[in-house]
Amino acid sequence: EFAGSRADLESALGEPITAIAYPDGPSIVGEPAIRAAAEAAGYRLGFTYGTGLQPLGDIDPLDIHRLAVEHKFDDARFCTLLAAPWLLS
Repeated sequence: EFAGSRADLESALGEPITAIAYPDGPSIVGEPAIRAAAEAAGYRLGFTYGTGLQPLGDIDPLDIHRLAVEHKFDDARFCTLLAAPWLLS
């Protein structure tokens, strides 16, 4: 599935795809099969749905945190998330 979807996107966009966002996917720490599949498909970056600030230091390129944004967020919540994400994560 990793490789097939990457190939479909590259074909449609005409650009190399090197990053993936795991939909509703928690951290892949401790998930060697998922890591191996992402690497085998050629991904160099992976964004989890493990929302929160990304700790600095030893960053795992296939397990990068992202800030969860939902369609139901009002403008105030969205702006707060961008300005001070630690308040909402």
